[in-house]
Amino acid sequence: SGADLWLHLVQSNVNGWEYALARGFWKELLTIHWPLLIIAAGGCVVLLRSWRTALHDDAIGLTMALAYSVGGVLVGIGIGKVGAYANYFLELYAGLVWLAAVLAGRWAGQTDRTRWLSVAVVAACSLALVRFYPLWSETYPKPYGMIEQQRPARIVVGGYGVLQDYQREGQILAANAVTNADVTTLIQQTGTSVFTDVPAIAAQADVSAPMQVFEHRQLLDAGLWDQKPLLRQLANGQIPIVVLDYLGNWMTPESIALIRTRYAQSGSRGSYDVYHPIATGAPTHIAVPYAQATIDRVALAAPLLTNAYEPGSIIPVTIRLSGTGDAGPHRVSLLLRDGNGAVVARSEQPLFAGALTLADLADGPLEHLQPLQIPRRSADGVYKLAVAIDDAPATDVVTIPVARGSGVMRGEPAYLIPTAFADYIAAHGGEEAYGVPHMPALPFATMTLQCYTTRCLMLPTGATAVQPAPLGEWLRGATALLPRANDDDRYHFERVVSQSGAYTDPAYTSADVPRNDGATIVWLRRDVLLQYVDDTVTVSNGGERYLRLPGILYRWGIAP
Repeated sequence: SGADLWLHLVQSNVNGWEYALARGFWKELLTIHWPLLIIAAGGCVVLLRSWRTALHDDAIGLTMALAYSVGGVLVGIGIGKVGAYANYFLELYAGLVWLAAVLAGRWAGQTDRTRWLSVAVVAACSLALVRFYPLWSETYPKPYGMIEQQRPARIVVGGYGVLQDYQREGQILAANAVTNADVTTLIQQTGTSVFTDVPAIAAQADVSAPMQVFEHRQLLDAGLWDQKPLLRQLANGQIPIVVLDYLGNWMTPESIALIRTRYAQSGSRGSYDVYHPIATGAPTHIAVPYAQATIDRVALAAPLLTNAYEPGSIIPVTIRLSGTGDAGPHRVSLLLRDGNGAVVARSEQPLFAGALTLADLADGPLEHLQPLQIPRRSADGVYKLAVAIDDAPATDVVTIPVARGSGVMRGEPAYLIPTAFADYIAAHGGEEAYGVPHMPALPFATMTLQCYTTRCLMLPTGATAVQPAPLGEWLRGATALLPRANDDDRYHFERVVSQSGAYTDPAYTSADVPRNDGATIVWLRRDVLLQYVDDTVTVSNGGERYLRLPGILYRWGIAP
């Protein structure tokens, strides 16, 4: 611990206590374990009567059990501490069971007139075990109630009892083994560090993580940790990969803001979302002063296999600032000017996503990445990009050649399918086979990626030919969470696939086994996800699933 044992074990776990949180946990306890509390009340009555008569062994045993239970109550009150879980009740459970054992043993040795009370104690304990809260959701690979936002108690034997919950845990652990292997490989291929809200991900990949989200968040709130070095790394895109269970999850608002601007989602592995820094392109050295700071570089992500940007393109523009300045908020304006100097497009965002300030330049230069969209109706020609901070006059910094190609705008919101991808789609089944885009075509370090409803396309960095993304590899962790289809359904699925003749291309090479997905059966292939419904096989929404966007928009850029 570097001589910081108190910091690591105590101060990093000091956080607030919430009455509503404690009330929720106690309500759940009382809902299913109320018989144990009746036993506790009975124990108090018996104890008072025992001490009125004489000090004997069972009175001492009752006193110890009740004292332990009272201690358990005090510990249980702490369950209102943010980040606490039901383990805070373990001492209370132990004390109540101990108390029940003492009472049952006492009454079992009494006369026939009171011996039945020992049976009543055992029955009450059994009644307290009739219902339980499952560990795992039936629908999602998450703890029970986390997504559903409700946790009704279940009967231990029934449609979803203890056995079914145990079996569900086995399914999730098996699927997680696939996901963990894929995530580990991806992280190790990317670099030596990862930003994650699940520390075990970094440990299993044997790489460093700059933030252990829960503990560091407590230290930050207590004024015992400075997050600025981490924010600088994120602003400059220096952490090569981000793997998140949930974009929130004790992360600071500043780190979330930078991940949503400097980084973009490049897909998923199993139940984890994956983000990579957006590739900035070759820098152009400039000198645009603002107070005591200077914009000394600008970089535009290069157009895809052409020398000009298409109308409708969303260009990631990166400016770098050096120098120094104040700690107040500032905003960056990007302006696109035509040959006559008229402003045809504008983008405005907080400087450094509001996470850092000009004062932080004292520790070195910082990058600011911001999208700018070329209007779809723009005429061919050479435009100028101008940049300004706050109300300072905008300065032209670089030219932007614009030329219309065969790219098309599709979807809602509409994203440009650039010419290289549009031509590939036209030659491989057309738009009907791909669906609409769910993200802009974005450049990352290893590829430019765009995902559609059914598939994803990529152009590896340095390559000149578009390739289909290997969804069979990228989605196997997600489909592993689904139960295998029975032999009869698998037979019919295979029969329709083989008879149709439409799935002989290598893109449809099997990558998994058929699996049940609600009312449908899905089958992961090399580049697509097939589905079987009513004796018909179609291509499912593999691209949409890869982005894991259930009912929400892609988390980067601007809505065209």
